[in-house]
Amino acid sequence: MLLKPTSFSISLTLGSGLGGISGSAAADTASLGSVLIPIMVEQGYDDDFATAITIASSVEGILVPPSHNMVIYATTAGGVFINL
Repeated sequence: MLLKPTSFSISLTLGSGLGGISGSAAADTASLGSVLIPIMVEQGYDDDFATAITIASSVEGILVPPSHNMVIYATTAGGVFINL
């Protein structure tokens, strides 16, 4: 059974992807939140829930390689970031 794409699932997917590319949770939240939070509220989600989902997906994105934060951490820890 496939779920139909909603603003909720789109926010989670884009937040993870964009956060991994930019490496900045604040920039990810600002760019996605200004568009997706009003859409989620329009679809019936609560304001606080829509905001929490956007923030959570943005913070998650900086941990996903090839985030530059992950590369800096690996280099500082003495590892090779290609192995991540």
